[in-house]
Amino acid sequence: MEKFNFIDRPDDDRIQSMAKGFDYDINPNSVTAYLKLQWTFREVEKNYNKILEHFDLSESRFVIMMYLSRAEENQLLSSELAERLGVSKATISKILKKMEEKNLIEKIPSKTDKRSTYIKLTEEGLKKLKYFLPYNYKAVDQLFSNFSEKELENFAQLLEKLENNKEKLKIMENELNEQ
Repeated sequence: MEKFNFIDRPDDDRIQSMAKGFDYDINPNSVTAYLKLQWTFREVEKNYNKILEHFDLSESRFVIMMYLSRAEENQLLSSELAERLGVSKATISKILKKMEEKNLIEKIPSKTDKRSTYIKLTEEGLKKLKYFLPYNYKAVDQLFSNFSEKELENFAQLLEKLENNKEKLKIMENELNEQ
């Protein structure tokens, strides 16, 4: 989905007014909370991406480097990386090609399966990751610096509830697909 900057977000009255005529009641607080969540996520993502760019990284490259750094011999199959990231083989190939050009990873053919290729974190990739990690943790700490420990716990619990409710959207999607 294209990312838009929603500066004029609706208030509860406008949400209620727009919802008139629906065959079910909506909770304006739910809509407002969703819009705030969406807005906040996009703004945080934008700022975090600028930090990543300063290190010539993207979120995908960083996550791949983390996976590889924790893997045995710092390597995984490209198909494993695609699965962990939840992306297609074509998408992972494109990301890995850029990473290889930047000497962050190298491709190693499997000795047992000629169709498989291992992706290995290079020394340069590991060095870059170790250099970036303190900045990553500092960014996260800064983001939550005005939260108390209790607020952090509550926030995590609320996010877990929200994540659990995403299944309801999948059910709705399936129902719409059946129409």
